Amino acid sequence: MAEYIDATEGAIRDAPLTNKLRKLLLDAADKAGIDAIRVTSAGQPGSTGRSTGSARHNGGNAADFQMLIGGEYLSFTDEEAPKQVLKFVTVCAELGATGIGAGVEYMGKRTIHVGYGLPKTVWGKDGRRVNAPDWLVKAFEGGWRNSTFAAAVGFAVTARNGARLRAGPGAEFETIATIPRDTPVAVLSIDGENKDWARVDLVGDGYVDGHIHLAFVGEVAKSGLPEDLIEDAVEDNWLADDEKWKKR
Repeated sequence: MAEYIDATEGAIRDAPLTNKLRKLLLDAADKAGIDAIRVTSAGQPGSTGRSTGSARHNGGNAADFQMLIGGEYLSFTDEEAPKQVLKFVTVCAELGATGIGAGVEYMGKRTIHVGYGLPKTVWGKDGRRVNAPDWLVKAFEGGWRNSTFAAAVGFAVTARNGARLRAGPGAEFETIATIPRDTPVAVLSIDGENKDWARVDLVGDGYVDGHIHLAFVGEVAKSGLPEDLIEDAVEDNWLADDEKWKKR
């Protein structure tokens, strides 16, 4: 099994990672043929009570680290990455990681960010998706398309420019994030006065992340939801009887 090296001593983010994330990183490393993960920035608030930068690290839900094989650090450029790094990113996405950042002008040629949080995305220089290396985008999106979560939930965002995740079932509620096209979503229930808002889970843990209008959610090929329920939703233009969902 891959080795987990804690190198956070003296760092602001020195709180432990969640067991879920630590397992994800080690499982991905094993599948990618990586010997060790050296974590230099983990959870926050840290031992000093301080936090810094991205809130994705809150509660140990994200890590910045390097990867080693045979005691040597793996490195990448903005144009290409070793096959082990590509495999690692893909597997992380398959296992449910929702945020991955890398880039020479982001954290250098060896360090990568992996964790949870919204929106589901990748990024590079300045923390922007537009600056994410092409290899990172392709590896991440390929992993999510093949993820267990994507195969099980049966639905995905279909809006070309993404859909707004709102705090409640209506346009008057605050926008939490914009969820990119093709993001898998688990529909937990149908809400709103007109039954046209989906209460959704974006990471597969059974908890509500917010609401997306049903006009921007569509069926995907594979689904772990009951076929009769999906058929009802499609026939009714997604305006399903809320009681049907509650019984499932």
